[in-house]
Amino acid sequence: VFTLMEETVFKQMRQLIGWEDGDGITSPGGALSNLYGILLARQKKMPEVKQRGLCGLSPPAIFTSKQAHYSVKQGAVVSGIGLDNVYLVDCDANGKMCVQDLEAK
Repeated sequence: VFTLMEETVFKQMRQLIGWEDGDGITSPGGALSNLYGILLARQKKMPEVKQRGLCGLSPPAIFTSKQAHYSVKQGAVVSGIGLDNVYLVDCDANGKMCVQDLEAK
């Protein structure tokens, strides 16, 4: 039943944004959504990881705000990126990343 519901929701979402085709994945919350995002970004930038793993490759990095959800660090661990490669960027009073701090990192 969940698969049928998912497909119905995705079909409606595609219609709302004007796409004829597309795919998607549902997630029960922010932590898993962040992990999906980290894994998808890693796969996009480093497709060889699927076959070779991270060994011998230049380590990827995650730049995120100091206000980011705790699960970003967990995602770095699970994805093999590692905590040493997570850079926390200062934010201004509105919660936006400070460009100067981002550039300094």
